[in-house]
Amino acid sequence: MLRIPVLTTFGLVEPMPPFGCIAFACMAAATLILSRGHSSRRAMPLLAVPIAIGLERLFVQLVLPAGSHGIDGWLFADDVRTAFDRAMTGPGIVADLILVALPVAIGAAAANTRSYGRLAAALAGGSLVTASTALLLIPMLPALHATGWHLSSTSLPSAIGAMLLALAVLAWRSDDLDEPGAWSPEWHMLRLVLPLLLVVPVLAPLVEMASIELAGVSAVWGELMTVTLNFVVVSALVTWTVRSAARHRAALSELTEALNAAPMALVDTDDRIIHWSRGCEELYGWRAHEALGRQKHVLLASCTADGSLATGCPHADGERELIERRRDGSAVHVIEQARRVEKLARAPTLVLSMTDISTRLEI
Repeated sequence: MLRIPVLTTFGLVEPMPPFGCIAFACMAAATLILSRGHSSRRAMPLLAVPIAIGLERLFVQLVLPAGSHGIDGWLFADDVRTAFDRAMTGPGIVADLILVALPVAIGAAAANTRSYGRLAAALAGGSLVTASTALLLIPMLPALHATGWHLSSTSLPSAIGAMLLALAVLAWRSDDLDEPGAWSPEWHMLRLVLPLLLVVPVLAPLVEMASIELAGVSAVWGELMTVTLNFVVVSALVTWTVRSAARHRAALSELTEALNAAPMALVDTDDRIIHWSRGCEELYGWRAHEALGRQKHVLLASCTADGSLATGCPHADGERELIERRRDGSAVHVIEQARRVEKLARAPTLVLSMTDISTRLEI
């Protein structure tokens, strides 16, 4: 493979070492296995391979003399020496760290827990940013090598592979996050648009560079292609985002209007009203600004069906029959259904839905 430079360099200078190819092949296979719901026992040995290769490369970089290529140099001495003599250096520490971080992110993404989800997102996000930065620096590697800077050295295939795997982990794991708003349309829109916004600035110079290096396009036309690509992609993203936001806003407005028409209230754990719908105003006669901040059972003089005072809302899901007083003093029989809602970094709330059964009781 090293004897076919177009496969190891994609037409640029830095080659991808043989065991780097093995590492990315193992990560891709493990991602496919885990994302399809298969047992992790099949994937974990595959994920151990790139971690071992990354640690071996870090050992070579930090401990062995400069110019050593580790296991690649031992097994493929002549080919590796020829390939990296043209490149002047091998993969930098940043590329080696990605080989360690990405397999851990893939394995963590397969675990259905919040803590592992955060770990997977953090490692994949860091790998995406690092690989994108290294990709942007590829055209400047000869100048950087001349100054002694080898930290970000990487091959084009390695950088693209790392970015694609990191994006796959971020998109895969985002469906399992148990965070506030994780299921909202805004979150799904963000997880689609944000990776594209991160990748577009990298792809545009890459297209320009490839058109100049491989297709023989002049620098002026290459720059024009970059500007055109940026304009088209950003315009498409903005148009799609605006249209999606408008559709979501219209649907949310219809849903809010429908819910507001029903007798529903939100109360805190002290039974103090924090939301009072228009349906509640029509059922009880109390306006929203009059009810907010007051305890519901006190405001409505709530009693149970046997005549005892209702001292507040249940702290768990359930329902109960209540006799309550409207603002004009008349009684109303309702079935109160309570649902407890808990979110991170916010106090628990109770969603109360009241059903008027007064007419049913009279019959």
